[in-house]
Amino acid sequence: MHLISFSPPASRASSASPAYPPHKIALLPPTITAGNLF
Repeated sequence: MHLISFSPPASRASSASPAYPPHKIALLPPTITAGNLF
C-alpha cells in the first residue's frame, strides 16, 4: 500500500479502486491495476 505514495496522482487514485466494482478496476490501465494488486 505504501508504494502508492510513490506513484503519480493517477496511481494514487488506484488506492480507492478496491472500493470500486471489479469491472471498474478492469477499465484501469495495467500499470495502475498492478499497483493496486501490490
